[in-house]
Amino acid sequence: MMEEDFGFRESLEEMLSDPNYQRIKRDIGPQFFHRDGKPIVSTELMPDFLQWALLFETENRTVAVDKTIYGERLSTVFLGMDHSFTFSPGHRPILFETMLFAPRNDELRKKKRDQIRNMAEEGFEKALENWQELPEEEDIKKRYPHDQLQIRYATERAAKDKHEELKLQCLIPPRWRRFLLYTIGEDDTWE
Repeated sequence: MMEEDFGFRESLEEMLSDPNYQRIKRDIGPQFFHRDGKPIVSTELMPDFLQWALLFETENRTVAVDKTIYGERLSTVFLGMDHSFTFSPGHRPILFETMLFAPRNDELRKKKRDQIRNMAEEGFEKALENWQELPEEEDIKKRYPHDQLQIRYATERAAKDKHEELKLQCLIPPRWRRFLLYTIGEDDTWE
């Protein structure tokens, strides 16, 4: 039995041989990297983005994950793709990211999902008129004003160090963090 590729092979070969694609790859430099910061190099058998996709599926990308005493989740991961979005050769790639997520109430998430489903069923315009924030959601926004924090780094060492620093800063109650760390401490992380 012959395996179907739905034209993927032809379109991939077409893209890789396109002079514009080759010029862009040459001009902006590597965009996909191993965890140690070395670029993933395209080969004749497999282009760099497919190698990255395979690594992304199989490699453990987690650098650190912690839950704070306030129920937030602090997570630092390896991205593998340059997230600096600086298209100039010789720039330092941004390969790691830390995010702090406010706790999520499953019951609240279900209510929100139901509200969105009802919105789709009623018709967008009519539902938009009746839209209201759920009281529990407002309470979460008051207690966790940041809702989500996102920081990116070039090296794994910098990512681990900042993760540990944030873990300590998260001992401060969420509603006071911005005031204490940014307003008084002048730490731009909490701006």
